[in-house]
Amino acid sequence: TLHVLAVSGMHAAILFSLLSFGLKWLKKTRLGANIYYIICISVLWLYCFMTGASASVLRATVMCTIVILSEAFNRKGQAINTLLATALIMLIGNPFTLFEIGFQLSFTAVLGILLVYPKLQSLYAQHQGIKKWLLDSLNMSISAQYLSFEIAWYYFLQYPVYSVIANLLIVPLYSILLVALIICIPLIHFENIVLCLAKSITLIIQTGNYIMTIISQWPFAVYSFYSSSIIELTLLYVISILIFFGLSEKKIKVLQIGLAVLIGFLIWKQVLENCFTHLGNL
Repeated sequence: TLHVLAVSGMHAAILFSLLSFGLKWLKKTRLGANIYYIICISVLWLYCFMTGASASVLRATVMCTIVILSEAFNRKGQAINTLLATALIMLIGNPFTLFEIGFQLSFTAVLGILLVYPKLQSLYAQHQGIKKWLLDSLNMSISAQYLSFEIAWYYFLQYPVYSVIANLLIVPLYSILLVALIICIPLIHFENIVLCLAKSITLIIQTGNYIMTIISQWPFAVYSFYSSSIIELTLLYVISILIFFGLSEKKIKVLQIGLAVLIGFLIWKQVLENCFTHLGNL
């Protein structure tokens, strides 16, 4: 859940959504639409540079810019193509960005959402209302991590076991927080309104911190490792692809193979962890 606290692409996306909603009335005329495009692109890039232009924020800003320009020129594109074009633009600007953890996590998370989310959503298409909203939120959390947790595990040697549950609770909460903070900016001269918003923001922060503290104290909250390797990272991606293919295409044997390899991998890693622990105690 660190991405809800750090400046991330999610925040840039929320900012773009707010701009789109708040300024959509400008799109009634051609001149107004041009003003809308200029304002959106300018604000997004201002936000990007003000926050340090990290890989995730830069990725989201470039993607939003491509979407805006596509709309301006009446071009419709696919989200996957937009993501790949964004990666290409960033790598042309700085090829070494490829080796940044933020770049890898950001792009794999979005790729997971684009690939996994629609497939999982089709499994509960019959549900409506609150149940569908909850399933969509759970689906988004799983999809965002499906192709990124492998990299997080490789670099940080740990995996937060309850991260999906934490995201389900924290992400909506901090999304509301970000919206409230943005609303405060144009209302800065209205002291009473800003004061009320500030109290609400404080309550949201305290609630979020309390939830994260409680979850972090649950048994087996973090699954840690002593080591990782490129071979293990590759194996994890192969397992993820097998499981995803088995679920999406309803290939039971492929799913069984993927799950069997995953169980074998976890057992093997646990044996290694026990060996390292035993040697460390000698």
